[in-house]
Amino acid sequence: MLTIDRDKIPKLIGEKTRLTPLLPEHLVNIKQWGIHKNKLFLDYNISELSLEQLSIWYSYRKKTIRTSYFAVYNNEDVMVGYIGLKDINILKRTALLGIAFDPNYLENGYGTDSLKVLLKHFFNDLNMKTMFLEVNAFNERAIALYKKAGFRNEGEFLVEFEVEPEELKDYDIINDTEYFLFSDGKLLSRILRMRLDRINYESKMY
Repeated sequence: MLTIDRDKIPKLIGEKTRLTPLLPEHLVNIKQWGIHKNKLFLDYNISELSLEQLSIWYSYRKKTIRTSYFAVYNNEDVMVGYIGLKDINILKRTALLGIAFDPNYLENGYGTDSLKVLLKHFFNDLNMKTMFLEVNAFNERAIALYKKAGFRNEGEFLVEFEVEPEELKDYDIINDTEYFLFSDGKLLSRILRMRLDRINYESKMY
């Protein structure tokens, strides 16, 4: 039976990044991250949380055997993001991708490299079958990364967007029904669900 001992997983090395199990001491590094100026990404500004709030945030990501998260370091030994697995289903050999990066270090290829490392670990070391992910339809940069890695659209659903519509009044994009929908006074975001099976992974550049 497959088991994932999160604290005994070795460091995973790529060309631009290395992954190491996410630990409480990494929260101090996260506090140093920048913030997204684009209000569509306010939910990713976790550096604005207090250390106490970050400790709660951390506990939700490490509290069960169904999660496995890594801190992402670049070659200058700076923690630039985190990446990992949630909703791990050992019997079905599936999991859901979780990923976020310091906005100060976007557009440097760290997301691509760390995802490459994680996918190799997921399919080769852990012998898993399918990785899923969920992403806002408006997050075109992330979607392009996922498609490059071999992920394919499986469907979509709507969720209430956590940022208040009033904060987004100057953003024309919220009126684009390809990305958002207003219903009963609530702003709903279209979420794409994507999947990557082993056969598609092996046929791509990774």
